[in-house]
Parts: sequence; structure tokens; C-alpha cells
Amino acid sequence: MNVDCRMMQEEGRLPMQTREWWEHQHVSWSNNITANPRTPRQFRGNALFSIKKAAHRVIAKGQDESHLGRWTWTRYQGKNHHTLCIIVAY
Repeated sequence: MNVDCRMMQEEGRLPMQTREWWEHQHVSWSNNITANPRTPRQFRGNALFSIKKAAHRVIAKGQDESHLGRWTWTRYQGKNHHTLCIIVAY
């Protein structure tokens, strides 16, 4: 079960709720935003947490263009300009 962020105040959204879990974090998440929200509960969606040193290496993030919440991704910049892209999907 996921929470439909469109029905929440900014303070209740995932990055704000987890901001004190780690000293540094970056969150990429997606959920279905194609239908009008009916309840605060929503099934399907995903999140990718980048914490500590990895949070400082984030250079881009995104989600599926259909906005169904099926996948999200984060791209990192490493040494010698190497990049790594992590994809989370269901």
C-alpha cells in the first residue's frame, strides 16, 4: 500500500517523514497519478532511497512517463565521470 501524495500536506510526504532517518538522504519515488485521488491510500508505487555519501552523488532522477508509478530511477556521478543508474520497479 502506498499513500497518494496529492492528498497530503508537504510535511506528510515521504521525504519529510524520513528526513531524520539518516544524516543525508535523497528520495526518488513514484506513484499512480493518472486517476483522481479517492482516498489517502493507494496501491502500487515505489521509492528509492540514496543515503549518506550516495545522496551527494545524485545527478538526476525520474519515473515512468506514463505516471502509473511502476518504476523510478536515480543516476549517480562517480569517480572519473563514471555514472551509475539504479532502477526500482514492480
